[in-house]
Amino acid sequence: MARNQSVLIIGAGLAGLSAARRLAAANIPALVIDKGRGVGGRMATRRSGEATFDHGAQFFSAKTP
Repeated sequence: MARNQSVLIIGAGLAGLSAARRLAAANIPALVIDKGRGVGGRMATRRSGEATFDHGAQFFSAKTP
């Protein structure tokens, strides 16, 4: 009996995109959705003139200093 599988991935950050890639390699369709305008989650690249700066915001709170 054939099974149809598909996966919804919420978040287009590093983990979500990695999961989608692994699912694609296993021929399992996945839909990635994200609230942001682009992919990458907390990762980003800023350009200033001809220079580029890659950065990613870390999460800190009173519970996890």
